[in-house]
Amino acid sequence: MDFQIKVLHLQDRGNYLIALTRGLLDAGGFERLFRLIKDASERVAILIDLADAVCRLESPDIDRIVEDLNGDQPRDKRVALISPGDIAQYDQLSELRAGLAICGLKIALFTQTKAAADWLAEWP
Repeated sequence: MDFQIKVLHLQDRGNYLIALTRGLLDAGGFERLFRLIKDASERVAILIDLADAVCRLESPDIDRIVEDLNGDQPRDKRVALISPGDIAQYDQLSELRAGLAICGLKIALFTQTKAAADWLAEWP
């Protein structure tokens, strides 16, 4: 897995963290990404672009990630995931999103970057 993190501080729009990923992203990679989210500054909108990644998550992996983060999710962050085009990967990410949303994380899954950016921009 390879990823780049960019942090933007926009005076009128707030703070944004953008993660661009590529390569194989397994449970360990997702755990690292979500640790970054947890450690990010307060009140931040986060875009994780997985369009060029190959996501490999099994249900037990997803359960472990959700369990590890349960009760530890920041309430002042909003996360937009951009899925690769493959339906199987979208399904994996959808399962992960659902588990994290139950834990209280404001998270959504998209197939288009513009839709994800628009959703993040709607956050007051």
